[in-house]
Amino acid sequence: MRDDDDDLLGLVGDLGTAINASKDDSLDGDLRDMAGSAAEAGAEQLSEPPPT
Repeated sequence: MRDDDDDLLGLVGDLGTAINASKDDSLDGDLRDMAGSAAEAGAEQLSEPPPT
């Protein structure tokens, strides 16, 4: 169970980083777009039910 919790916390942290990067005007537009895509993919992954 602990590994599952660690994985979930890692995904949440990655999602937060991607969201922040996608909104950072100091980054190149292409990089912001890639971060936005990563944020969307991470959100989809977190919304899926956990494997049983």
